[in-house]
Amino acid sequence: MRAFLDEPALVFRAQWELLRENLRMLPLLVVPCAIVILPFWIFFAELQANFGHASLVIGAPAVVTLQLNGESASPQLTAPDGVAVETPGVRNVFAQQVNWRIRRFVLLQVKFELCCPAARSLRPSARAVEC
Repeated sequence: MRAFLDEPALVFRAQWELLRENLRMLPLLVVPCAIVILPFWIFFAELQANFGHASLVIGAPAVVTLQLNGESASPQLTAPDGVAVETPGVRNVFAQQVNWRIRRFVLLQVKFELCCPAARSLRPSARAVEC
């Protein structure tokens, strides 16, 4: 459909009026947004603390990240029975991290053994990198 194709001045005038009305509406939205931001900020922090982490799902892949303090030899991750370490440690030199992909097969509490003196923290996450 080619409506108003022969009248470009009419189309440009309508676009200009639309832009002008949108710019007139923006200052009117500042006060309601400012009122909503503070409660949202408080509730979002509370919800993130309660629901921001999930346990490892049986059969689903997960990534275990080791944050290093400095240079060290290649760390080794030893998983208990019921958890398979699917990939060797992948080192991110710039972030000083080592990542392993794991998969959980049984319902039990998982504790990893790590031989690395320069480790700062070890955390499993639900983010998985599929290959």
